[in-house]
Amino acid sequence: MPLPNHEIKLMEHDTLDPDDLLNTVHSDRSGGYRVTGSESEVTSIKPYLRVNHTCGVNAERCYRISDYTIPAEAIDSPNFFEMKKISLNEMGTRDDKKTCK
Repeated sequence: MPLPNHEIKLMEHDTLDPDDLLNTVHSDRSGGYRVTGSESEVTSIKPYLRVNHTCGVNAERCYRISDYTIPAEAIDSPNFFEMKKISLNEMGTRDDKKTCK
């Protein structure tokens, strides 16, 4: 099931500082999105996508934070990196965090 009208963040991992927010977009009615961003760093950047969602969460006022690494070969590429379909319901396939308000 697509995740329409949902916030997608393009982040950049920093070792010593808090991670940088490069851009925020919302998915369209069919769950699709396109996001771009840039960052000036001394070394190469390590971008990732962050999605906050409630898939697989059974508690009220709680959500999961799912991060998806963007491959190094997609950085500075004249082509687009196309992320294939993913299932946000699957647990244990990445380091998801669960948080409650």
